[in-house]
Amino acid sequence: MRERVANVPWFLAQYRAPYVERGPVDAVSGAFMLIRRQALEAVGLFDERYWLYMEDLDLCYRFAQAGWITWYEPSVAVTHLKGGTSGRWRTLRVNHAFHSGMIRFYRRHYARSHARLFNAVIYGAIAAKFAGSAVRSTFHRRLLRRT
Repeated sequence: MRERVANVPWFLAQYRAPYVERGPVDAVSGAFMLIRRQALEAVGLFDERYWLYMEDLDLCYRFAQAGWITWYEPSVAVTHLKGGTSGRWRTLRVNHAFHSGMIRFYRRHYARSHARLFNAVIYGAIAAKFAGSAVRSTFHRRLLRRT
C-alpha cells in the first residue's frame, strides 16, 4: 500500500487506489493515461459528447468491452490537482456537466439491460445527488465570496 503523499488535501485521498499495488482496474483517471494506438483504433477516441467528466470512465469501459485491460501502474507518479479547472466548489454549470455525464454513461452502457423502473430509480438518484451537490456548492461558493 502506498503512503499518503505529503501536502495533499484529504479530499484527494478518494481518488487514489491505496489497496491496488499494480494490475488491472476498471478505470483510471483521464488526467494521465498511456494508451496503445491499437486500442484507440479498436474502440475510438474520447466521446466528445461528454463535455466535462466521465469521458475517461466511458473510454475505459469501452476498452474492457473490446477485451483490452486497463492497468494501474503505481511506479509512475503524476500529480493532478482536483478542481484545477472547476474549483473546489463546482459552479451550477459544471455540476450539471458532471451529473449529466453520469446519466449519459449509465444510459449508454447499462440502461438497456435493466427494467424501466430500475432505470427511473437510478436517474432519480442521480438527480437527487445533483440537487444536493448544487445546493452545497452554491452555499459554499457564496460563503467564500463573503470572506
